[in-house]
Amino acid sequence: MPKTPLFQKPAAPQRAIRTAGALPPRPSRRSALLWQLAALVAGALLSAGRIYGGASPFGLALLIGCGTTYLPAAALGCVAGSLAFQPLDTALKLTGACVAALTGRQIGARLGKGSLIPGIAAGCGTLLLEQALIGLAGGVNAADNAAILCTAVLAAGFGAAIRALPTESPRGACLWLAMGTACLQRLSLTGFAPGLAAAGLAMLCCACAGSLEQTAVLSIALAAAVLFAGLFLQITMLSRISSVSKRASALERETTALNREAVNLELRVNEFHNLDRIAVRAQELG
Repeated sequence: MPKTPLFQKPAAPQRAIRTAGALPPRPSRRSALLWQLAALVAGALLSAGRIYGGASPFGLALLIGCGTTYLPAAALGCVAGSLAFQPLDTALKLTGACVAALTGRQIGARLGKGSLIPGIAAGCGTLLLEQALIGLAGGVNAADNAAILCTAVLAAGFGAAIRALPTESPRGACLWLAMGTACLQRLSLTGFAPGLAAAGLAMLCCACAGSLEQTAVLSIALAAAVLFAGLFLQITMLSRISSVSKRASALERETTALNREAVNLELRVNEFHNLDRIAVRAQELG
């Protein structure tokens, strides 16, 4: 009968202690890193997207609606995309709004009040406050005000939709396709509209591989995105035409006043060069 050691080392507890503080397995770490990288790239691309007229709501919407795990990576991507692809004044406003949304969501999560409403209030509120302060200094026009207001409203709406609709669901996929289509509409060239092409391709794929309900929902979402982009284009174009017309009329009034002053000045110069009047004036002076 073999003897058993009196003080045998317990193998299982030691293995548990050894692996308690270890990192997750390599596939899990790689997957987590890829998802963080995807959030970074998505933030950069969505913040670079711009609807006709200057509204750029999608990067801020991603920060408002994405999961807390991917929030820092998405915020970094949004700031980088805004500074790299947007005009400088718009980029600075969006950067401030993104930082405010990140801060608001983190504070709301720590207080246990949820992070959606604090993110919307902080991000969109900061964007509107920045525009109001610039407006008090007299450095904005109606088109800029309309673009910033639409950016704030759409960022809140799309952020709530991103939060409510999972990406793997058909409605979530429609939401992301609608945002991508609206961004691509900015790149319309002569004879080719990438947004319409992407919408048609997505509807064709859904019609071939999906159900009738999914095709209908996708068609409505993409049609709404393209229609909204066109309507926003018309509104901002009319606003810009109105501001340019007001400026042209003001310049016309200034030109008319300057022409009148030039005529008066010419008459006064002619009076001083009248030889008869000079002779009469010389006789009067003796």
